[in-house]
Amino acid sequence: MNREYQKIISFLPSATEILFELDLQDRLKGVTHTCTFPHEALTKPRVINPSFNANILDSQEIDKKIKELL
Repeated sequence: MNREYQKIISFLPSATEILFELDLQDRLKGVTHTCTFPHEALTKPRVINPSFNANILDSQEIDKKIKELL
């Protein structure tokens, strides 16, 4: 079956980068908060946002927060 996908949502930063390298960014309709490269990925709508700021927590605090959220 040969399908041509018109809309793509990327849940992985590496997949986002590959889509840009393949010149498919016009089909890319959404990315996650971790998809920050290339810079143009920042202009795409965010489909997932974090529920806490992991940048200000150490690994033990992140682990504790995840367990709390479960």
